[in-house]
Amino acid sequence: MRITEKTIETNEELVRHYKEIIGLLGEDVNREGLLKTPERIAKAMQFLTKGYNEDPVAILRSAMFKEEGYKQMVLVKDIDFFSMCEHHILPFFGKAPLYNRVKQDPPHCGYLCPSPANTGAPDDAN
Repeated sequence: MRITEKTIETNEELVRHYKEIIGLLGEDVNREGLLKTPERIAKAMQFLTKGYNEDPVAILRSAMFKEEGYKQMVLVKDIDFFSMCEHHILPFFGKAPLYNRVKQDPPHCGYLCPSPANTGAPDDAN
């Protein structure tokens, strides 16, 4: 994540809010184990929501092949993904494979592949 004056200001404001939240939950924010917790939560939330400030079109365009005549399927495994549940503000994350059938009209960037046996379990869980 690129650090700008706005991200620093946002971080400082998030820290203040998380200190208040921790206090409202009955904890002592000045307790040794919690001294840096508001800063850690603020950084984590900024990381988990950094995609809100990214251009998905630019990201997808950067993944397109420019080479002509490429005829084989392209498979990329273990792509990290993460997002937030907007109802509970809880993160979820994992790894996803992506494949691309190159000679297709119109061209597609890729497809998320189902897990083995369509169980929804990661590869190593079977």
